[in-house]
Amino acid sequence: MVNVLLLGATGYIGGSLLVSLKKAYSEVVITALVRSESDFPAIRAAGAAPVRGSFSDHDPIADLSASADIVVNAADSDDVALASAILRGLRRRKEEGRGVGAFIQTSGGAVFMDDRMDGKYDPNLKIWTDTEEDIRSLTTKMPHAQVDIPIMKASEEGHVNSFIICPPIVFGRGSGPVKRESVFFKLVLAGANILERKEMVYIGEGSNVNGAVHIDDLVEAYHLIFKLALATGPGLLASSPYSRYYVAGSIRVDWKTLATIFATELHKRGLIKSPVPVSVSYEDAGSFNWYMAKNTAMRNGRILELGWTPKHADFSEDTFAHDVDAALKEMNASTVS
Repeated sequence: MVNVLLLGATGYIGGSLLVSLKKAYSEVVITALVRSESDFPAIRAAGAAPVRGSFSDHDPIADLSASADIVVNAADSDDVALASAILRGLRRRKEEGRGVGAFIQTSGGAVFMDDRMDGKYDPNLKIWTDTEEDIRSLTTKMPHAQVDIPIMKASEEGHVNSFIICPPIVFGRGSGPVKRESVFFKLVLAGANILERKEMVYIGEGSNVNGAVHIDDLVEAYHLIFKLALATGPGLLASSPYSRYYVAGSIRVDWKTLATIFATELHKRGLIKSPVPVSVSYEDAGSFNWYMAKNTAMRNGRILELGWTPKHADFSEDTFAHDVDAALKEMNASTVS
């Protein structure tokens, strides 16, 4: 019997993964760390055993990790202390003679962001891939890499079998038992003060690019990696952990195009003055400018070799409309006052 510890089961990605894993692997025992007891019934209904705790409960997390065959962190890509607690538990598992556990970590496309502040695409921009050469060149100064690198080093030292999945923007309706909506749309609307200024914006010429992946396609990528972890069992993989880093994106989009899709949906709802977005400076773009101004250029490789075939190659109108409505509902702003 395989025991899995899942962090993020009440969230958008982790919850969708929980539901999908239980459908595919009904015999797998999944323990989920859950902050609020009010979410326990929903987590149980999805097929997991909830344990009360927060991501700052490092000793209990280490204990739970030591008892797990596979740990999946779909909760936080930047929490160094959380990842350290998981690694501490998995090291203990090995030291106690129960073999090498697997650690599936969720990173994010921001790790590959450039340092531009002008919203412009550079034709000489490095296109990051998940080749071992590129992944070995990550530094702890890059977003998420302060977590990713120690995990891969621990795997290189033989303490765990690590697998890291790196999605860009995640969109679409989730299937989890609690939260089912992408946080990205709220970050854009709230961070750029779109509803207050009553216009959609992008920075500079808006030619800077990012990637995206539908939640259903991302869950399928997790399945392929989970299958690898299952097949590995308690033995130590001979392959390099830097070759078990998987970029998983299916869409490339520039920010002006993305802003135009936003503007179309918001204008339909009477929330902004025009369906045409407006160019603004970095300084005027609000608190999410650090993300909206930059390029994140990444290309799939290894996940395709595992047989990943994403079904969503663009933002469908219905899907985008749902995500916008969900963000507005959370912001209590579905109509103009």
